[in-house]
Amino acid sequence: MIYTEEFIKLLEENLGEVKNAREELITRCPFCKDSKHLHLYISTEAPVFHCFHAGCHEKGIVTRLIKELNGSSDISIYFIDGDINFKDKINLSKSIKHSVLIDEEKKYIIPDIRYSTSKLKNKYINERLRRDDGSIASIPGLIFDIKEFCVENRLEPETLFGIHSNFFMTNFIGILSEHHSLMVMRNIDKESDFRYKKTELRKVPMSDYYKIPGPDFNSNIIIMAEGTFDIISEFINRNVDISNKCKMYIAGLSSFYDSVIKSVCYYEQMFKMDIHILSDNDVDIRYYKKIKRDMGYLIDSMTVYYNKTGKDFADPVGGVEKIII
Repeated sequence: MIYTEEFIKLLEENLGEVKNAREELITRCPFCKDSKHLHLYISTEAPVFHCFHAGCHEKGIVTRLIKELNGSSDISIYFIDGDINFKDKINLSKSIKHSVLIDEEKKYIIPDIRYSTSKLKNKYINERLRRDDGSIASIPGLIFDIKEFCVENRLEPETLFGIHSNFFMTNFIGILSEHHSLMVMRNIDKESDFRYKKTELRKVPMSDYYKIPGPDFNSNIIIMAEGTFDIISEFINRNVDISNKCKMYIAGLSSFYDSVIKSVCYYEQMFKMDIHILSDNDVDIRYYKKIKRDMGYLIDSMTVYYNKTGKDFADPVGGVEKIII
């Protein structure tokens, strides 16, 4: 439980009966025309709510619910400090400096890709995707010219990459995370032992991830993977059977899936997600079962697709084992 008794009292005083169903508080919805039945579900483990009445379906971060009930922006008395301090996560005015709040809305300028001067980088991407049909143009956040990216956004390469900045700008491509806090970089030299670098550009309140919008905005299906190329490859090639029905593709950027799922809930305001994970074949299925068990308040269903012929899901797939958790 992340809430204090004051929060329960607030609900009871304004909405009447409150049922504690271990992972959820269930009460009436203040946004809903149906004031007789208990349709509002509030997670006890994450600061989110969702009304399941057919004519409502209001959902959001709990701060919005608190403001609706008492008009106050001071939420400190309603949350318990714990290992994961949700009070600070959602009361951003207290958890991060004003300058970072402003910076969170900032989007970096991504230079246009000049194929004629980036032939090796273009070749690397096409080989990774096994396509040469202009699909690169549809990949969001892709940076070929890292030096131009730094110039356009007034970033100092030496500060980001140290004394080897020229090496990174020449030999690597970059991919920006959804909230532009990270640049994931890949070495176009496939023979090099130094293949990968993740560079922090700025701070954001929750774990960042890489996102590609899916074809169905109204869906609750999310396709997730650890790496950016797993997700980009799936977006381009549509290998799994639900790829044409998903709301978004998410790469966790090597963060733990539970952290990424909470971030998606926070930033995208998604609840009861139908999650499909493109998995390396060296991950124990018990890891996914634990996530599903521990995060049932956010996850409606979970399906794992194991690439049986290789560690990297972006590699040619000779067989996929589909496991419903």
